[in-house]
Amino acid sequence: MGDANQTSPLVVARRLLHEVEVAHFEVDESIRRQSDEQPVALRIATGRFSKPGADAEMQDLLRERAPLIGDAMAEAWVGRRLTGREVEVTFVSAWRRLPEDHALDEAFWPDIALRYDQFAVEVYSTVGVE
Repeated sequence: MGDANQTSPLVVARRLLHEVEVAHFEVDESIRRQSDEQPVALRIATGRFSKPGADAEMQDLLRERAPLIGDAMAEAWVGRRLTGREVEVTFVSAWRRLPEDHALDEAFWPDIALRYDQFAVEVYSTVGVE
C-alpha cells in the first residue's frame, strides 16, 4: 500500500524541496539519549575518501567522538556507502535544541574534516506533518 497518507519523510521532502536525491548508507547502531522533546534540526555531515581504508579509520573516530557532544544532540548515526571507487562516510545527528557551543552548519572537529577529500554539512529544520 506504500504511503496512503502521503506523510512519509520522502513524500514530504519531495513536496517541499525542488530537488531530492535519495542516498542509501550502511548505518551503525545509533547513539540515543533519553528525551521526550522532538528534534528541531537534523544535521548531515558527509565526507568522501579515495584512499583505501581511510573510511574505516574515520568511522572509528566519529564513533569515539560522538558521545562527547553535549546533550543538545538527541540521536546520532555513523554510516558509509560506496560511490564508484570512493567511499562516503556520514555523521547524521538529530538535535532537540540548537547547541550553544558551535554552529550546526560547520565542522565540529576541523582535524577530522581535513582528512576528507571532500566534506559538506547540511542542516535541516524539522517541519510538522499532520
